Formats: sequence, structure tokens, C-alpha cells
Amino acid sequence: ALRSYENWYFKPLGKGYYNILSSADGEYCLSVQNNNAYNGALVVLSEDFDAMGSQWKFMLTSGGAYKLTPRCGAVGDYALRALDAIVTVQRYTDDTDYSDEWYIPGLTDAFLLGIPEPGHAHAEPFSTVSGYLNAMGYATNQYDFANAQGCMAAIMNSTIFFSRSHGGQTSIQLNDSYMSVANINYLPAGALSDTKLVVYGACDTAAGGAGATNLVNATAAQGARSVVGFKVSVYCSETNIWTKAFFDQLAAGKTIEQACLQADILTAQSWSLDITTDSWYIAGSSTQVLT
Repeated sequence: ALRSYENWYFKPLGKGYYNILSSADGEYCLSVQNNNAYNGALVVLSEDFDAMGSQWKFMLTSGGAYKLTPRCGAVGDYALRALDAIVTVQRYTDDTDYSDEWYIPGLTDAFLLGIPEPGHAHAEPFSTVSGYLNAMGYATNQYDFANAQGCMAAIMNSTIFFSRSHGGQTSIQLNDSYMSVANINYLPAGALSDTKLVVYGACDTAAGGAGATNLVNATAAQGARSVVGFKVSVYCSETNIWTKAFFDQLAAGKTIEQACLQADILTAQSWSLDITTDSWYIAGSSTQVLT
């Protein structure tokens, strides 16, 4: 088992930054020495939690690990690095030197992934949704890039995963690849058992409903407690309206199913075209409450 001084926890500071504190006593945090980031700058234990060198941002890499960038090194893209038992910061090398990439189980409560696409405001609901999640006590991180491995890591290591992208019955589109039923099935059995809620804000991810081979059912089969998707092709703007209403209702203490039903009513009040988001489908628990 790990000793207490080998364990660390993350204290959220707002705007995506965290202190990294030792679980041995919580009185010291990791900090760039003298708040001066350069290649080889030492990382030390410090009592100054407010220092620029003590504030770290976690950024998902294309391989599913994280780079940890100190606030004082954001401009030069410096990242935490461990090599030969020495911990420093170094200019990030983007999957060429893995000494500056880290796997961090349970990093975030809620992972919001919006894949950029011309003409589609996939990330538009995130600010509003983050507010609702924060009100429920969930810390959020927002991302606009992931490959299949990174997306699976995000689902495994988050309590709540919400994506907005294009999709189909067996996959969602990422930046330059897809995450598919095959990827989900490749995970160890029960790999998503710590994930409370997955929402695929994309077309057709629940096509066929119960018993069908679709992304929603596959995700639930790996242990995710509640998984929500749509059985038909959905309008992008309508989906943004619906998902904001859905998370609003979750914050009000509604169950997953109640939140879906109320989101239908609220969406119909502000969407003038034909309704497509009422095709939602829940795999797993429909009675879960997140508050």
C-alpha cells in the first residue's frame, strides 16, 4: 500500500487551478522554487499556497494522461516532470517524453468535453451546466480535445461525464478519431463503476433503445450508473437548450428520468422547430439523484 506521504490530494482554487497537497499533513503543497519556471527548475514543498508556483492546471493530453502546468509557467508551457527521482518543471514535449505526463485517477468530479466543429456551438452550454454542477458540489473541468484513449480515461476518472459532439449509434466523433462501443467493451469489466452519470449530447447514441448495440447501453454495461443519449438525430441548438434544462433539474433534486421529462417541457417552450431531444433514452438507473 502507498504510504501517506506518497499520496496527494487536489484543492480547487477556481478558474481551473489547484493546489497539490500532501495527504500526510496537508500543511505543504508542491511549488516551483522561487515561482520561477524554466527548464530544470526544482519543484519543492512550500507553505505558500497562494504563490504562482503553487497553483497548477491539469490539461488532458492526446494519450489520456495529464500535463500539470504551474501558473507561473503557463506562458512557456512548462509542465511537472519526474526523471531520475528529481522533480522539476520542463517545457512540455507532447507525447515524446512521457516523464512529463501523469495518470491521475479521480481528478475531476465532472468532465465536460465539447468537440469543436464549424457551425456547431458544442461547448455553448458548458458555462451554464458548470454553474449547476458547482451548485451541487461537483468541481468541473472543460476540454475541447480528446482521442479515444483520453475520452475513456475521462469517463473512468470522473463522477460525471458530459460530451457534446457529433455521434452515431456506436460512437461519438472526437477531434481526429472516434470513441466507439468497441473501445468501451475493451475496458475491464466494471471499469466505469465509479461513474455516476454519462450524458452523450450527440445524435443517435441510443439508437434502437433497450437491447440494441449502442454506445449508451455499452457504457452502462461497464458499470456507469446512469447513461443518457438520444435515439434519433438531434438539432445542435436544441440539444444545448435541452442539456442546460436537464442539468438545471438535476440541481433542483430531480431524478434522472424526472430531469429528462422536465427538460422536454422547458425545451418545447423555447424551441420553435420540431422536437428531437424527446427521443432521450436512459440505460442504468433512472431514479438516481445527484444532489
